[in-house]
Amino acid sequence: MHAVFIPSHSLATVRVQGAKEQALLNIAINRAHENNLKTIWIDIKRAFDSIDHKYLHAVLDHLNIPDWITNFIKHITSGWTIDVRCGKEPIMVKKVTRGILQGDSLSPLLFVLCMDPLSKILHSVYPTVKGKIGEKQEHAMNHLLFMDDIKLSANDDYMIENCLGNERSLKTIGPEINRDESETTP
Repeated sequence: MHAVFIPSHSLATVRVQGAKEQALLNIAINRAHENNLKTIWIDIKRAFDSIDHKYLHAVLDHLNIPDWITNFIKHITSGWTIDVRCGKEPIMVKKVTRGILQGDSLSPLLFVLCMDPLSKILHSVYPTVKGKIGEKQEHAMNHLLFMDDIKLSANDDYMIENCLGNERSLKTIGPEINRDESETTP
C-alpha cells in the first residue's frame, strides 16, 4: 500500500528495499568511480519538528491519492494541539502548525512525501553519477535520502557546491541544515 505514495525514484518503491539497499548502491557507485566521488552528508535539524503544515497540505494536494485520504490527513494535522497541565489544571493549550508527530505510524511516510519535491529538484537539475549493479542493471543518482540525512554525490566539488545552493528549497519545506552534524568527504 505504501508504494503507491512513495516517489517513483525512491528505492523504497522496489519491494523489500530500503536503507540497506541504498547503502549497497552507494558502495557500488563509489567503486565504479574508484572511490573518487565528492560527497557531503547533510543533517536536517529537528527534521520532523520543522515541517510546515501548509507545505505538507500543498504536497498532499499534488499527490494522486483519493481526496478522502488527503482530507483526513489535513483534518488530523490541523487539529493537533499541545496541552500543558499541572495536575488537572490546564496551563496552556497551543495549536501545532509545524512538525509531524513522532511516534505516529503515518509520520515517516508524511516526512518522506515532504522531502520528495526537494529530491525531484536535485535529481532533475544536477548531473548524476552512474554505476553498475550486478551484470546488467545500471543506476544513476546524485543524492540519497536517509530520513533526516541527505547524501549528495558528484564528480567534483563544484557540483557539490551547486547542490548545496538548493538550501532555499529546503527552507521552503521548513527544515534547516544542521551544520554541526553535516560533513564533507573528499
